[in-house]
Amino acid sequence: MKVVKVVAWVGIGVMVGTSAFAFFVCITPPMVSEGWALLALFATLPGILGVLLVLIGGFVSKPRYLWIASIIVGALFVSSFYGVALDYGMLSLVLFSSPGLACIIGGIVMQWLSHRGKA
Repeated sequence: MKVVKVVAWVGIGVMVGTSAFAFFVCITPPMVSEGWALLALFATLPGILGVLLVLIGGFVSKPRYLWIASIIVGALFVSSFYGVALDYGMLSLVLFSSPGLACIIGGIVMQWLSHRGKA
């Protein structure tokens, strides 16, 4: 079980690193206009891997505070794509930030399941 907990926290780390890269791409003016491929390849795809690690590790091993970290890192991931929303619209924001949205929803479900088991 400890290995699965580590996997979940590594997923959080992947999401944070990916968010940092997405913030960098969104604040660099030439990258925003030509950065579709960079965002898709180097931010969204590792984000999908990170959210899979978080969700699998979180639902299997149930670490105590992972749900909080999942919601926070999901919000960070979604907010890191603000440049996409400004330049290309909300549909692109939802597409690129879908791993962050899944992380937020997964964190809420993890918290709900942990409270449901105590009642």
